[in-house]
Amino acid sequence: MRLETEMFVSVWHLAVPVLVLIAFIGMVAGGYDRRTTLKSTGWSLVVFYAFVTFTTVIVSQESLYVEEKMVQDMDEYHAEIKDRLPFSEAPGIVAYVGAFLDEDDGTKWVIYAGNYGSAPFTGTVSVTVMDEDRVTELLKRTFEEVHLAPGEKKELDTVYSLESRDNPYLMQFKAAPASSAGADAP
Repeated sequence: MRLETEMFVSVWHLAVPVLVLIAFIGMVAGGYDRRTTLKSTGWSLVVFYAFVTFTTVIVSQESLYVEEKMVQDMDEYHAEIKDRLPFSEAPGIVAYVGAFLDEDDGTKWVIYAGNYGSAPFTGTVSVTVMDEDRVTELLKRTFEEVHLAPGEKKELDTVYSLESRDNPYLMQFKAAPASSAGADAP
């Protein structure tokens, strides 16, 4: 489990003071004595904060897992390409697509791109995903004006499909700088 600052202080935590204020007003309107009102309001602060934080952590963990997995898999994919091709032909830009089963037994396709070169990249990235037999096209996306600084890896898109994808699939991408033709990658 990876903890991030945003899990403990987020936009969702703005609801805590509102809920505490409602609890305080309810205690005052109910005619409770000052000590009981302050004690109950303090406990409501703790309980509301804990509830919002727990919920935020649970929701955030999935996105952190997906991000970590995608970057790791994209790094491995880049190393595989780099080992197969001479270094001068290895692409500096890598696109990678990951398939994750979602709670509705569908597929959540996550598309990432990374710049493994030493120069900034601005251009078009196209991604095609096909089934293992190269018969059916499962996903095709083109992203215009993608900006990647050297070493930057980021999510380009998330696409949901109702079809469950637990079978192997093949992915191809093409990265074309804005000023020239571009490079194909396996």
